[in-house]
Parts: sequence; C-alpha cells; structure tokens
Amino acid sequence: MPEEIDRLNIVQASILAMHRALDRLPIRPDFIYVDGNYFIRWKHIPYVCIVRGDQQIPAVICASIVAKVYRDLYMINMGKRWNWQPWIQGKGYPTRTHYQLIHQRGPTPMHRKRFLHLNP
Repeated sequence: MPEEIDRLNIVQASILAMHRALDRLPIRPDFIYVDGNYFIRWKHIPYVCIVRGDQQIPAVICASIVAKVYRDLYMINMGKRWNWQPWIQGKGYPTRTHYQLIHQRGPTPMHRKRFLHLNP
C-alpha cells in the first residue's frame, strides 16, 4: 500500500510484503530465493539473495513472469478507475506525462505522497 511505502520506505515495505506472502503459503518452504540484494530472515528459513535472479534461477524466472503479468493487470485496472492517468504506459514507473497529470489533476489515493514533489 502507498501509505506503508511512504512510512517504511520501498525496501522495508517490499520485505514486509514478501513476509506476508510467505505467511499465506499453505506449505512452509524449505528454502527462499530472493531476487535482489537484501532480505530479512523469515521464520529461520534459509535464503539466498541473488541480484538478477530473474535471469538465472528457473523458479525466480517463473515468479517474475507471474508478478509482471499481475502488475500489468493491476495497472490496467488502475487505468480504468482513474482513466485520466495512463498507468499502463509506465507499468508502475513514473513517466513525464504521469508527473504532468499529477501536477494538473492532483494525485490519486494510489500515489505515494512522499514522491509527489519530484518532477523529471
């Protein structure tokens, strides 16, 4: 959620999201691959952080595809809800048009407030 990212920071919010996802698994994993360079141990399960793991580890490659498809669908739905904001164009990353529209129309509830002052 945008509020958590603003409160914690993007890295800590991402780790919290990973922990929440792990908590919801019906089966406890024996090992965790993390695509990136930082993680906080979850329930004493061994893990490894691999930068660009989505280019090297088959399980991470598959998870990355699923995550990107889900993100794109989420962005499409955001675009339907706030049709003046071209969410899908940046696929979760801000574009010059994105910033211009925020300055013209204001942020949506899905925008992180901490970064609204930025202008590319």
